[in-house]
Amino acid sequence: MDYWVSLKLDALLLNAAGIMAFYPAKIPYHHRSQFLGNRGLFGDFTKTAKARGIRVVARLDCKLRV
Repeated sequence: MDYWVSLKLDALLLNAAGIMAFYPAKIPYHHRSQFLGNRGLFGDFTKTAKARGIRVVARLDCKLRV
């Protein structure tokens, strides 16, 4: 976050979901990384960015992968 703040960014574009969720997903068959534990990575980044005055835009990958 310190690096992004040093760039004087107005906003960050963060991946929120796609083939894998970076938040506590409760959607059947929506895979969450086993390394997230009980954390929501997207939420953690969003809180920290907002506290530092950076807006966050969620990017969703809606492509169907079969």
